[in-house]
Amino acid sequence: EELELSVLTPRSDGLWAIDRTTNTIVAIDSEGQIAEASVIDSSQYPGQPWHLASRPAGGLYFSAGEGDSSGVYYISDIGDTPIQVALLPNARGLSLSPDGGTLYAVADADFNVWAFDAATTGELSNRRAVAELFRGDGRYGRQDLQRSYNAAPEGMLADATGRLFVSTFHGLQVFSAAGRLLGIVDFPDVPLEWDRIR
Repeated sequence: EELELSVLTPRSDGLWAIDRTTNTIVAIDSEGQIAEASVIDSSQYPGQPWHLASRPAGGLYFSAGEGDSSGVYYISDIGDTPIQVALLPNARGLSLSPDGGTLYAVADADFNVWAFDAATTGELSNRRAVAELFRGDGRYGRQDLQRSYNAAPEGMLADATGRLFVSTFHGLQVFSAAGRLLGIVDFPDVPLEWDRIR
């Protein structure tokens, strides 16, 4: 069976992955074989999965769904029923802090990077905005930028020092652990004046 794996994150004995051919979450064992072909089936609750973040001691957070019914979900292992742990419309990128105690999340059409306290049971609490995404709407004194009122955040990763990296319409935005924008990596084939044809 052909799979189109788009998002990967470690699990205790292999990987979690999203298969875009079926929009399901699959489990891959340490030998690279499919251990479970459909951990989460997008044709059922909660909808299409977008991004994954795994806990160091086991368990998986994932963003899924569209619009107001979307959010962040959690399973502790294969076979568990997903539990919605945060309502976040159009939830996309997720990442855990290096110690696993904080889950970061971004959402399409939202300019905040959100943080939640993440309990060992997977429950989330204490939602707060920790950073504001750069947006090319002139507020930063740059007149040469294409105007965009949606930074369109997608993927996200926290590194070992707690810095956050968020892929957006304007490039890869880099934040300090305290939430200060450090800069934007503008890739040559994805310029700030975005050309969707390239």
